[in-house]
Amino acid sequence: MMNVIKLEDINKTFVDAGFNEISDQAPNFSTDYVAYIWQREEDSIEKLKLLRKHKIITDHDVHHYLVANIDGQNVDEIYEKSALVQILASEERDGTLFYSDSEDIYNTCWDPYIEFIRNTTLIGGEIDQNQFLPMVFTGERQEFEIFDYLIENFEFSNEALLKCASWLIQNRYTNSEKGKIAFKKLQEKGLNAYQTYNDGLDFSEYESFLRLTFICAPIICKELLEVKQCKEIVNTFSWITMLKETYIEDSHIEVIKQLIIDGYEIPLEEISEYLEKKHADYAETIRNLM
Repeated sequence: MMNVIKLEDINKTFVDAGFNEISDQAPNFSTDYVAYIWQREEDSIEKLKLLRKHKIITDHDVHHYLVANIDGQNVDEIYEKSALVQILASEERDGTLFYSDSEDIYNTCWDPYIEFIRNTTLIGGEIDQNQFLPMVFTGERQEFEIFDYLIENFEFSNEALLKCASWLIQNRYTNSEKGKIAFKKLQEKGLNAYQTYNDGLDFSEYESFLRLTFICAPIICKELLEVKQCKEIVNTFSWITMLKETYIEDSHIEVIKQLIIDGYEIPLEEISEYLEKKHADYAETIRNLM
């Protein structure tokens, strides 16, 4: 959050402390003042400490500036060498160091920033773990270091666990050993894999997490259904629509076989007719189940 502050308040604080006034070309917002003073003013560290002491700038203002200017290739140097961090580390927290800005999280949720994120909490800051967790696998991200740090140190809302698991499955990261381990950790944290998606939210086009797993991770779908029957969800599957969205493999057919064994009502004739056009061998397998 950017607070509008008055230049005269800053200059009065500086003059009272024996510093020169700053230019009337200075910005209007507290976060911008951190950058302005750091980059242009002599005695910048002392001036920023003074403004923080007088509550003209906050921990959040300094932290936001660090996030905006951090070098992802030299993250370890940020907390070791940056004098700005010492402003935060050497003082008691003012209650504003909450790492929750969605843009900040988007820009720093990459594994090279792990020490920056960890050290924010070590100096007494808080992070919005429920925003961070889904971000680690969003799009094409594969930030397993941040994922492990979060999973090992925080508790999460059901929504955050579901979003994270959904990205993990949709991106087919569970094809790798790291992805399989990550999914197991989400389950251990309390992921409810037997739920539907709310309309209008991420992944709602899949209707349910089980439907997503059938399309993108059929082996996991089979394992989930072996643990718990879920006929109320499986009975809503639009099979032909799902198969059209799927690169069909042996594991998809194995799921269908298992569902039949477990007593689910599956439209086998309809499925076999669809498969006949491009997957005659699979169509024959399905007909043998009828």
